[in-house]
Amino acid sequence: MVGNAAGPGYLQPTQEEERVQVARILSKNLIPLGKLHRSALVVLKEFPRFDRNALSELLAEGFSLLPSLPHTQHDLSRFASFDDYKEAKNRNGRRRIERHLKASTNPGVAPIQLEVRDSGEGAIDEIYELYEKTFERASMSFERLTPEYFREIGRRMPDRARFFFWRQNGKIIAASLCLIEGDTLLTEYLGLDYTVANDLKLYFRVHYDTIDWAIKNGFKSLVSTPLGYEPKLYLGHELLPVDLYVAQTFSSSMNSFFKWMASKIDPTVNDPVLERFPNFRELRTESKKE
Repeated sequence: MVGNAAGPGYLQPTQEEERVQVARILSKNLIPLGKLHRSALVVLKEFPRFDRNALSELLAEGFSLLPSLPHTQHDLSRFASFDDYKEAKNRNGRRRIERHLKASTNPGVAPIQLEVRDSGEGAIDEIYELYEKTFERASMSFERLTPEYFREIGRRMPDRARFFFWRQNGKIIAASLCLIEGDTLLTEYLGLDYTVANDLKLYFRVHYDTIDWAIKNGFKSLVSTPLGYEPKLYLGHELLPVDLYVAQTFSSSMNSFFKWMASKIDPTVNDPVLERFPNFRELRTESKKE
Protein backbone atom coordinates (compact mmCIF):
# COMPACT_ATOMS: atom_id res chain seq x y z
CA MET A 1 0.00 0.00 0.00
CA VAL A 2 1.33 3.41 -1.01
CA GLY A 3 -0.17 6.50 0.57
CA ASN A 4 -1.26 7.77 3.94
CA ALA A 5 -2.72 5.25 6.38
CA ALA A 6 -4.67 8.00 8.18
CA GLY A 7 -6.06 9.93 5.22
CA PRO A 8 -5.65 10.79 1.55
CA GLY A 9 -2.31 10.41 -0.17
CA TYR A 10 -0.66 13.28 -2.02
CA LEU A 11 2.04 13.79 -4.60
CA GLN A 12 4.42 16.16 -2.85
CA PRO A 13 5.73 18.34 -5.74
CA THR A 14 3.66 21.38 -6.63
CA GLN A 15 4.87 21.75 -10.23
CA GLU A 16 2.97 19.54 -12.68
CA GLU A 17 6.11 18.48 -14.55
CA GLU A 18 7.69 17.24 -11.31
CA ARG A 19 4.47 15.48 -10.32
CA VAL A 20 4.41 13.60 -13.62
CA GLN A 21 8.05 12.63 -13.11
CA VAL A 22 7.30 11.22 -9.65
CA ALA A 23 4.29 9.32 -11.03
CA ARG A 24 6.45 7.90 -13.82
CA ILE A 25 9.02 6.62 -11.32
CA LEU A 26 6.22 5.02 -9.28
CA SER A 27 4.66 3.44 -12.37
CA LYS A 28 7.93 1.77 -13.39
CA ASN A 29 8.94 0.51 -9.96
CA LEU A 30 5.92 -0.35 -7.81
CA ILE A 31 4.94 -3.64 -9.44
CA PRO A 32 8.55 -4.98 -9.39
CA LEU A 33 8.76 -3.88 -5.76
CA GLY A 34 5.50 -5.69 -5.00
CA LYS A 35 6.86 -8.86 -6.61
CA LEU A 36 10.06 -8.55 -4.58
CA HIS A 37 8.02 -8.47 -1.37
CA ARG A 38 5.67 -11.24 -2.59
CA SER A 39 2.64 -8.95 -2.50
CA ALA A 40 -0.27 -10.04 -4.68
CA LEU A 41 -1.58 -6.48 -5.02
CA VAL A 42 -0.09 -3.01 -5.15
CA VAL A 43 -2.48 -0.21 -4.14
CA LEU A 44 -2.06 3.55 -4.20
CA LYS A 45 -4.56 4.59 -1.56
CA GLU A 46 -6.94 7.52 -1.81
CA PHE A 47 -5.20 10.08 -3.98
CA PRO A 48 -7.29 13.22 -4.64
CA ARG A 49 -8.73 14.05 -8.04
CA PHE A 50 -6.17 16.78 -8.76
CA ASP A 51 -3.46 14.08 -8.87
CA ARG A 52 -5.27 12.16 -11.62
CA ASN A 53 -3.51 13.53 -14.68
CA ALA A 54 -0.07 12.88 -13.22
CA LEU A 55 -0.99 9.43 -11.87
CA SER A 56 -2.50 8.38 -15.21
CA GLU A 57 1.10 7.35 -15.96
CA LEU A 58 0.25 4.26 -13.89
CA LEU A 59 -2.51 3.10 -16.23
CA ALA A 60 -0.12 2.16 -19.02
CA GLU A 61 1.77 -0.09 -16.58
CA GLY A 62 -1.23 -2.26 -15.69
CA PHE A 63 -2.87 -0.33 -12.86
CA SER A 64 -6.65 -0.02 -12.68
CA LEU A 65 -8.33 3.17 -11.50
CA LEU A 66 -11.23 2.89 -9.03
CA PRO A 67 -13.14 5.53 -7.10
CA SER A 68 -12.65 5.05 -3.37
CA LEU A 69 -15.21 6.00 -0.74
CA PRO A 70 -14.98 9.78 -0.99
CA HIS A 71 -14.03 12.20 1.70
CA THR A 72 -16.23 15.29 2.06
CA GLN A 73 -15.32 18.96 1.98
CA HIS A 74 -16.82 22.17 3.28
CA ASP A 75 -15.60 25.37 1.61
CA LEU A 76 -14.91 28.01 4.29
CA SER A 77 -13.08 30.53 2.11
CA ARG A 78 -16.13 32.80 1.77
CA PHE A 79 -16.67 33.31 5.48
CA ALA A 80 -15.04 35.81 7.83
CA SER A 81 -16.84 34.41 10.89
CA PHE A 82 -19.25 31.73 12.02
CA ASP A 83 -22.03 34.33 11.78
CA ASP A 84 -21.17 34.73 8.08
CA TYR A 85 -21.33 30.95 7.69
CA LYS A 86 -24.72 30.87 9.37
CA GLU A 87 -26.14 33.80 7.39
CA ALA A 88 -25.11 32.14 4.11
CA LYS A 89 -27.60 29.35 4.82
CA ASN A 90 -31.21 29.58 3.74
CA ARG A 91 -33.92 30.16 6.30
CA ASN A 92 -34.37 26.49 7.08
CA GLY A 93 -30.61 26.02 7.37
CA ARG A 94 -30.31 28.87 9.88
CA ARG A 95 -33.16 27.43 11.92
CA ARG A 96 -31.48 24.02 11.99
CA ILE A 97 -28.23 25.54 13.28
CA GLU A 98 -30.12 27.47 15.97
CA ARG A 99 -32.03 24.34 16.98
CA HIS A 100 -28.89 22.24 17.18
CA LEU A 101 -27.01 24.81 19.26
CA LYS A 102 -29.96 25.53 21.52
CA ALA A 103 -29.84 21.95 22.83
CA SER A 104 -26.44 22.58 24.45
CA THR A 105 -26.92 26.26 25.42
CA ASN A 106 -30.38 26.21 27.01
CA PRO A 107 -30.72 27.61 30.53
CA GLY A 108 -30.19 24.77 32.98
CA VAL A 109 -27.67 22.99 30.73
CA ALA A 110 -24.17 23.07 32.17
CA PRO A 111 -21.86 25.13 29.93
CA ILE A 112 -19.65 23.28 27.45
CA GLN A 113 -16.09 24.55 26.96
CA LEU A 114 -13.90 23.87 23.95
CA GLU A 115 -10.15 23.35 24.38
CA VAL A 116 -7.77 22.92 21.41
CA ARG A 117 -4.25 21.53 21.90
CA ASP A 118 -1.45 20.00 19.80
CA SER A 119 -1.20 16.99 22.11
CA GLY A 120 -3.53 14.59 23.88
CA GLU A 121 -1.17 14.11 26.83
CA GLY A 122 -3.01 13.92 30.13
CA ALA A 123 -6.28 12.93 28.48
CA ILE A 124 -5.40 9.87 26.37
CA ASP A 125 -7.50 7.45 28.45
CA GLU A 126 -10.58 9.68 28.22
CA ILE A 127 -10.06 10.28 24.49
CA TYR A 128 -9.67 6.60 23.78
CA GLU A 129 -12.75 5.60 25.77
CA LEU A 130 -14.88 8.00 23.71
CA TYR A 131 -13.23 6.90 20.45
CA GLU A 132 -13.97 3.23 21.22
CA LYS A 133 -17.63 3.98 21.97
CA THR A 134 -18.01 5.73 18.61
CA PHE A 135 -16.05 3.03 16.78
CA GLU A 136 -18.26 0.26 18.18
CA ARG A 137 -21.46 2.03 17.12
CA ALA A 138 -20.36 2.39 13.49
CA SER A 139 -22.11 0.10 11.00
CA MET A 140 -18.95 0.15 8.88
CA SER A 141 -15.46 1.02 10.07
CA PHE A 142 -11.79 0.75 9.22
CA GLU A 143 -8.83 -0.13 11.41
CA ARG A 144 -9.18 0.16 15.20
CA LEU A 145 -6.60 2.60 16.52
CA THR A 146 -4.68 2.22 19.78
CA PRO A 147 -4.06 4.62 22.68
CA GLU A 148 -0.45 4.74 21.52
CA TYR A 149 -1.58 6.17 18.16
CA PHE A 150 -3.21 9.16 19.84
CA ARG A 151 -0.24 9.62 22.12
CA GLU A 152 2.43 9.38 19.43
CA ILE A 153 0.73 11.53 16.79
CA GLY A 154 0.86 14.45 19.19
CA ARG A 155 4.49 13.78 20.06
CA ARG A 156 5.68 13.30 16.49
CA MET A 157 3.47 15.83 14.67
CA PRO A 158 2.73 18.73 17.05
CA ASP A 159 2.81 21.12 14.08
CA ARG A 160 0.13 19.12 12.24
CA ALA A 161 -2.05 17.51 14.94
CA ARG A 162 -4.85 19.33 16.76
CA PHE A 163 -6.84 17.74 19.57
CA PHE A 164 -10.27 19.25 20.26
CA PHE A 165 -11.84 18.59 23.66
CA TRP A 166 -15.36 19.54 24.72
CA ARG A 167 -15.76 19.55 28.52
CA GLN A 168 -18.87 19.76 30.64
CA ASN A 169 -18.44 20.02 34.42
CA GLY A 170 -14.76 19.23 33.86
CA LYS A 171 -15.47 15.94 32.06
CA ILE A 172 -14.58 15.39 28.41
CA ILE A 173 -17.84 14.57 26.61
CA ALA A 174 -16.49 14.84 23.05
CA ALA A 175 -13.04 14.65 21.47
CA SER A 176 -11.84 15.08 17.92
CA LEU A 177 -8.44 14.64 16.32
CA CYS A 178 -7.75 16.89 13.33
CA LEU A 179 -4.73 17.25 11.05
CA ILE A 180 -3.47 20.35 9.26
CA GLU A 181 -2.59 20.31 5.56
CA GLY A 182 -1.80 23.85 4.41
CA ASP A 183 -4.99 25.90 4.78
CA THR A 184 -7.14 22.77 5.10
CA LEU A 185 -8.25 21.27 8.40
CA LEU A 186 -8.87 17.51 8.16
CA THR A 187 -11.21 16.05 10.77
CA GLU A 188 -9.97 12.49 11.29
CA TYR A 189 -11.38 10.80 14.40
CA LEU A 190 -14.31 11.57 16.68
CA GLY A 191 -15.40 10.29 20.07
CA LEU A 192 -18.67 11.12 21.81
CA ASP A 193 -20.18 10.41 25.23
CA TYR A 194 -23.45 8.82 24.16
CA THR A 195 -25.05 9.27 27.59
CA VAL A 196 -25.45 12.96 26.68
CA ALA A 197 -24.73 13.12 22.93
CA ASN A 198 -28.32 12.89 21.71
CA ASP A 199 -29.80 15.33 24.23
CA LEU A 200 -27.08 17.91 23.56
CA LYS A 201 -27.02 17.37 19.77
CA LEU A 202 -23.32 16.88 20.39
CA TYR A 203 -22.37 15.78 16.87
CA PHE A 204 -23.62 19.09 15.48
CA ARG A 205 -22.12 21.14 18.31
CA VAL A 206 -18.74 19.56 17.52
CA HIS A 207 -19.14 20.35 13.83
CA TYR A 208 -20.13 23.99 14.35
CA ASP A 209 -17.42 24.65 16.94
CA THR A 210 -14.81 23.13 14.61
CA ILE A 211 -15.98 25.36 11.75
CA ASP A 212 -15.90 28.40 14.04
CA TRP A 213 -12.34 27.60 15.17
CA ALA A 214 -11.18 26.86 11.61
CA ILE A 215 -12.50 30.18 10.27
CA LYS A 216 -10.97 32.14 13.15
CA ASN A 217 -7.62 30.49 12.49
CA GLY A 218 -7.53 31.18 8.76
CA PHE A 219 -8.43 27.77 7.31
CA LYS A 220 -10.11 27.83 3.91
CA SER A 221 -11.68 24.38 3.89
CA LEU A 222 -12.74 21.58 6.21
CA VAL A 223 -12.27 18.00 5.00
CA SER A 224 -13.94 15.04 6.66
CA THR A 225 -13.33 11.31 6.43
CA PRO A 226 -15.40 8.76 4.46
CA LEU A 227 -18.63 7.24 5.81
CA GLY A 228 -21.33 8.93 7.89
CA TYR A 229 -22.52 10.67 4.73
CA GLU A 230 -26.10 11.42 5.82
CA PRO A 231 -25.33 14.18 8.38
CA LYS A 232 -22.57 15.60 6.15
CA LEU A 233 -25.03 15.98 3.28
CA TYR A 234 -27.43 17.60 5.74
CA LEU A 235 -24.69 20.03 6.83
CA GLY A 236 -23.84 21.16 3.30
CA HIS A 237 -20.66 19.21 2.53
CA GLU A 238 -19.69 18.24 -1.01
CA LEU A 239 -17.94 15.04 -2.00
CA LEU A 240 -14.17 15.15 -2.33
CA PRO A 241 -13.41 12.32 -4.78
CA VAL A 242 -10.39 10.17 -4.03
CA ASP A 243 -9.01 7.36 -6.18
CA LEU A 244 -7.47 3.94 -5.77
CA TYR A 245 -4.86 2.67 -8.22
CA VAL A 246 -4.68 -1.12 -8.03
CA ALA A 247 -2.42 -3.61 -9.83
CA GLN A 248 -1.82 -7.35 -9.53
CA THR A 249 1.76 -8.61 -9.54
CA PHE A 250 1.35 -12.09 -11.07
CA SER A 251 1.51 -11.53 -14.82
CA SER A 252 0.92 -8.73 -17.31
CA SER A 253 -1.25 -11.16 -19.30
CA MET A 254 -3.80 -11.00 -16.45
CA ASN A 255 -4.20 -7.21 -16.63
CA SER A 256 -7.31 -7.18 -18.81
CA PHE A 257 -9.11 -9.70 -16.60
CA PHE A 258 -8.00 -7.88 -13.47
CA LYS A 259 -9.27 -4.53 -14.79
CA TRP A 260 -12.65 -6.14 -15.46
CA MET A 261 -12.73 -7.74 -12.01
CA ALA A 262 -11.69 -4.50 -10.30
CA SER A 263 -14.55 -2.63 -11.99
CA LYS A 264 -17.00 -4.98 -10.22
CA ILE A 265 -15.85 -4.05 -6.70
CA ASP A 266 -16.41 -0.29 -6.89
CA PRO A 267 -17.03 0.61 -3.20
CA THR A 268 -19.08 3.70 -4.02
CA VAL A 269 -22.07 1.79 -5.42
CA ASN A 270 -23.18 0.43 -2.05
CA ASP A 271 -24.06 3.71 -0.31
CA PRO A 272 -27.29 5.25 -1.71
CA VAL A 273 -26.70 8.52 0.17
CA LEU A 274 -23.76 9.33 -2.11
CA GLU A 275 -26.09 9.74 -5.09
CA ARG A 276 -27.85 12.61 -3.31
CA PHE A 277 -24.75 14.81 -3.19
CA PRO A 278 -24.80 17.50 -5.92
CA ASN A 279 -21.36 16.51 -7.27
CA PHE A 280 -21.84 12.73 -7.16
CA ARG A 281 -21.04 12.41 -10.89
CA GLU A 282 -17.50 13.63 -10.22
CA LEU A 283 -16.70 10.27 -8.62
CA ARG A 284 -16.63 8.73 -12.08
CA THR A 285 -15.17 11.55 -14.16
CA GLU A 286 -12.49 9.91 -16.28
CA SER A 287 -8.88 11.00 -16.49
CA LYS A 288 -7.80 12.75 -19.70
CA LYS A 289 -5.16 10.08 -20.31
CA GLU A 290 -7.30 6.99 -19.70
